[in-house]
Amino acid sequence: MGLISDREIATGMAAAARLENPVNPLVRDVYVPDSCVVDINTPLEGVLQAVPERHIDAVIVTRKDRLAGVPTSMDVCRYFAACLREYFPRSGDGDIA
Repeated sequence: MGLISDREIATGMAAAARLENPVNPLVRDVYVPDSCVVDINTPLEGVLQAVPERHIDAVIVTRKDRLAGVPTSMDVCRYFAACLREYFPRSGDGDIA
């Protein structure tokens, strides 16, 4: 199972634009064929470690060998921010450094 994100699309479009005769790239030209595919019951810690180690933006999550979702690094950041707000409530004026 492969994955394509905005990073792959941007990279593919930039490469195509540099050609002498620019072409419209195909999905097969830019997708990530060895994507990280995990079962929905996989421990989250290992998946979160794999994302930066493999330099990937998203993980394909399956349930009973069917697509269940595609959480991205942006989703993880949102979840982490929510956890921080819950465990460390803001005090003071709320300015971000």
